[in-house]
Amino acid sequence: MRKLLIITLILSVSLGLFAADFMKSQPKKQSKKFAVENPQSILKDRASDDEKDIEYSWHVAPQPVVDSKYDYFPGAYQNRPLTYQKAFSGIAGDLGDQMVMTFQVQQNTDRYVKGYFVSNDGTQVDDAGVASATQRQGYPTLAIDPNTQRTYIAFHSDFDGDGEYEMKAVTDQYSITGALSYTAVSSFDNEVYGGTAGTQVDDEYIWPTMFIRTMPNGVSRIFLFGNNYKSHNPITGDDSTAAASENVLFAYADITGSSAVIPDDAWTYKTFPTMNAWNNYDNDNWGRFQKGIYVSENGQEIVLYGYYTEDDTRNRFNFRKQIMRVYYNDNYGEGDFDIFDKDINLPQENPQFRDPDTDTLYYYFSTDDNIMENDSLFWDLYFGSHLMTTQDGQGRFHVMNTICPQYYSYDGADTLGYVFYFSTKVIEFIFDPDAATDEERITFNPVYPEDKMPDGTYLDDSVFPRVSWDVDADGERDTLRYWTWNQYFLPLWHHELDQAFHENYFRYARSEDGHLLAAMYGEGAMNKRTHDNQLDTHPMYEKPGCHIVISGDDGNHWSDPIELYNIYDTVIYDNPDDPNNPDTVNFFYDQLLRSQFPNESLIYWYMGDKIEKIGPREARLPIAFYADNKYGSSIQDNEGDEVDEEGGTIYYGVIDIDYAKLEHVGNNNSSAPEYNGLELSNYPNPFNPTTTISFNLKKDAHTNVSVYNVKGQLVKTLADEKMQAGKRTLTWEGDNNSSKSVSSGVYFIKVQSGETTDVKKAVLMK
Repeated sequence: MRKLLIITLILSVSLGLFAADFMKSQPKKQSKKFAVENPQSILKDRASDDEKDIEYSWHVAPQPVVDSKYDYFPGAYQNRPLTYQKAFSGIAGDLGDQMVMTFQVQQNTDRYVKGYFVSNDGTQVDDAGVASATQRQGYPTLAIDPNTQRTYIAFHSDFDGDGEYEMKAVTDQYSITGALSYTAVSSFDNEVYGGTAGTQVDDEYIWPTMFIRTMPNGVSRIFLFGNNYKSHNPITGDDSTAAASENVLFAYADITGSSAVIPDDAWTYKTFPTMNAWNNYDNDNWGRFQKGIYVSENGQEIVLYGYYTEDDTRNRFNFRKQIMRVYYNDNYGEGDFDIFDKDINLPQENPQFRDPDTDTLYYYFSTDDNIMENDSLFWDLYFGSHLMTTQDGQGRFHVMNTICPQYYSYDGADTLGYVFYFSTKVIEFIFDPDAATDEERITFNPVYPEDKMPDGTYLDDSVFPRVSWDVDADGERDTLRYWTWNQYFLPLWHHELDQAFHENYFRYARSEDGHLLAAMYGEGAMNKRTHDNQLDTHPMYEKPGCHIVISGDDGNHWSDPIELYNIYDTVIYDNPDDPNNPDTVNFFYDQLLRSQFPNESLIYWYMGDKIEKIGPREARLPIAFYADNKYGSSIQDNEGDEVDEEGGTIYYGVIDIDYAKLEHVGNNNSSAPEYNGLELSNYPNPFNPTTTISFNLKKDAHTNVSVYNVKGQLVKTLADEKMQAGKRTLTWEGDNNSSKSVSSGVYFIKVQSGETTDVKKAVLMK
C-alpha cells in the first residue's frame, strides 16, 4: 500500500505540474449564439447512424472475463493487454486460434496479474496467475513468440522485497503441461542497470511495453521497454514533489535453446541520453517525453514516437512549447537511435464578425470582448499522455492525439493570458523515415472531425487545421459559426480534470499488411457537459464512452466513428439565452451496451493488435473494456468526490465492421503510393564475416541480388535468377566475386525484382 501511495502521489504531482502549464485558465463555454453569415456553408454536424460511412455489429457480445476492484487501467498504458494467438499443438493436443489476455486484478486487498486464454466465441478456456499473489503486481503487457506461439507477459512488482519495483517477464507453459501456468523468463533488478549509462542508482523502470519479432536468422527477439517513475528534478526545491520525466530503459535479448529462461548476461540494455539528462535535471533543465512505442513486424525498425516539453524550449511567453519527437533505429535495436523533432504550434487566424442582434464586433475565438489584434492564436496539443504507435503498409509510423485552439493575450508587454477552448480535433502525426527531407518526415492528418464540404466531399489535404469559416478551402472566409457542443462531440473531456488526464488514451490495430488500420480513443464530453450544467441526476453524468475509427488507405483518411456508449439520447438542457431553442444532442448509443450495461460506466477500452479482414470490405476487431460500477477511479483524486473501490468487471467482445461505404479504401482514391518495397534487411549488421540477407517477393519475378561498395562498384553478385514469390534469404560471406575477403567498411546490398528495387546499407567490421 505504501508503494501505491507513492505512485499515486507522483502521478498526482506530475498531473499538477503538467496541468499548471496546460490549464492556466479554463473558462466555461459561452452560451451566447452567434449569427451565421452563410447558412448553406455550415460545417456538417456529426453523422447520424444512417449517414455514417461504416456500420458495425457485435460478432461476440461482451462476455465477462473477471471481476476486479481495481478500477484504473487494468492493462498496460502504452501497449495492448490482448492479442491474437494462432493454433498450436501441445501435450494436451491441438489448441485452436484464440485470444490471449492479461490484466491486473484486485479481488481482496492484493493486486496481481493474471493471464487468460479465451476462444473466438468469448468462452474462457483457462486462466492463471503469473506470479505469487503475495507480490503486488501491475500494468501488464503481452506478446506472442511468432515461432512457438507461446505467450510472454511483462509486468512490474517488488520481487526482491527491497521496497522498489522491478520489471519481470514470464511465459506460459500450456504447450508443455497441458494447463495454463507461467514460468519466469527474466527479472530486471534495478541494481543491474541503476547508476549506469546515465541512470541513477534509485531509478525504477516499470510500466513495461514489449514486442517479440523474428530476426532474419530465424531467432525470436524480445524487445522490452520500461519507464522510470523516479525523478531527480527538484522543481519546488523538494525532491519528494519532483515530477517524473519517465526516461526509458530499452532492453533486448534473443530467445535461444529450449529453456524459457534468458540469462541476465544475454540482455543488452540501453537508455536515451536526452531523456536521462531531463530526469537528472542536468543544467537545471527538465523535460518529459509522452510517447508510444512500436517495433516493425520484421523487427528491423524501432520507434519511440510522441511529444515532449522541456524547460529550455519556451516561447516568448516563457511557456514550454510542445514538440513532436521520434527516436528511430532501423538496425533491430542495435546501435544508436536517430532523433527527429518538429514544432507543432500551428498558427491560426482569428477573424472578426458582427452580432446583428447587438451590433457588436466580436472575434471568432473569444471569451470576452477584449481580444486584441496582436493576440497569438494557435492550435496545440491537449492532454496527450497514454499514446500508442503503429506502422502502416507504406512503412510510415502513426501516433494519435488531440489539438485545440488557444491564445496568448498581448498587451504590449507579452503578458500571458493562456486559454483553452472547448473545441478539439483528433489528429495523427505521421513519421515517414524515407521522406526526402527532415521537414517532410513528420506530417499531420485530421482524424475526427474530418471536415467535409457541404456536398460531403473532403477538403483538400493541404488545408489544416480545418476551420468552420472556410469550408470550401479557398483561403477566404465564407461562414462564421460558434463551435457548440452540439457540433462536435469532443474526445477525452471529463468533468474531473485528473480523470481527463488519465483517461486520455489512444489505441491502434492493423491488418496483416498494414493498409487497414483501426484506432480507438476515449470520449467523456457528455460527462463533462452534463456535470457543468449541474444535471447530476442525468444518466450521462457518469457515462463516458469510446470511439473507433477505420482507415482503409494507410491512415490518410479516416471514417466516421463507431460510438460505443450505453447512455440515452435526450435533450440535455434548455438554452437560458433562448428558451425556444434548446440545446439538444442526437446521441447514437449502442443498443446492446445500453441493455447489457444500464448502470455501469464503460471505460478503459482496449483493442487487439490485429484487425482481421473477413471480406472485401469487412473486418473483425476484438476489444476489451472495464465496466465500472461507479464512475471515477478510487486511486485518483476526483476533486473531493468520494469514490470507493466498488469495483467492476472486465469484458471481452468482438465487433464486425462493414466499411463498404468508406470512400478511401486501398489505393483507388488515395494520393499516397502503395508500399511496394521488398522488406529488405540483413542481420547481423554490423557483421563479421557473415550476414543473412532477407527479402520478400510479392510475385514471381527475375531477381538480382548484388553487393556494391561506396563508390558504386560491383563487389559480389549473390543471385541473378527467376525467384518465386515469398520470403527469401541469402548469405553473404563478406567476399567478392573472386571469393576473396573484402576489407572493413560500408557496403550496399541491392535487390532488384521486376520493376521493384530496394537497397540496404551493410557494415562489415573486422
